[in-house]
Amino acid sequence: MSRQKGFTLIELLVVISIIALLLSILMPSLQRVKKQARAVICQSNLRQWGQIFLMYANDHNDRFMPGWSEASTLLGDMWIDALWSYYGSAEGITLCPEATKSLYTGQSPFVSWNVEGHSAFEHDDIQCSYGMNGWIGDFPDDRPGATVPVLTGQAGWYWRKAGVKRANKVPLFLDSLWFEGYPLDVDNVPPFNGAPFWDPTGGRAENMSRFCIDRHSGYANAVFLDFSVVKTELKDLWKLKWHRQFDTRTEPDWPDWMD
Repeated sequence: MSRQKGFTLIELLVVISIIALLLSILMPSLQRVKKQARAVICQSNLRQWGQIFLMYANDHNDRFMPGWSEASTLLGDMWIDALWSYYGSAEGITLCPEATKSLYTGQSPFVSWNVEGHSAFEHDDIQCSYGMNGWIGDFPDDRPGATVPVLTGQAGWYWRKAGVKRANKVPLFLDSLWFEGYPLDVDNVPPFNGAPFWDPTGGRAENMSRFCIDRHSGYANAVFLDFSVVKTELKDLWKLKWHRQFDTRTEPDWPDWMD
């Protein structure tokens, strides 16, 4: 009577060990591939946003929405409302796949934000992980208080329309912790990744912190004023022309996490 052959216990253990070893080798590669795929989706989202801003500019004589000023009280001034008819029916383009937490559940470079209950917005229920360069806006000169823009700048610092010289160096819309920001060349680098972007004492926060976040292994995805999408190294954010007087020669002190 013949006996049926099978695996011995030792042979099974050897096979299981080999499979476990292969998985331990492959898992980091799979994680990298998944992270790269999420970055590609983020860039795809921003390409759509680039087209949305382009369509708005084409419909408004190359001008952008009014944006924020000390006298900005009318609904529709900010991009959230001004662009609604262009993006309101789109699915998924407001969130980077890396933005897995809400801003209100804890500070993290992977958070998303919303403006629920904010009186300046009609559409306050969106969840988003991108923000606009606040120095881009065409607020009316004859609006009371419009010549005193938010923060320390002057009206002449703003980019009001598309088609400007070296538009590929002017960031328009990018990975962000808030719906907009007003970076200055004197802004310090966040002391750690995902550092709070507000000043608890009531002073002006370092607005570059809203955009200098490491969601993509040392890079931020950004739409520029020529409507191109560029994967931008975080250190290079200080070399971009955020406003007309921004000094791109600034060399900040880089903290350890930036290296």
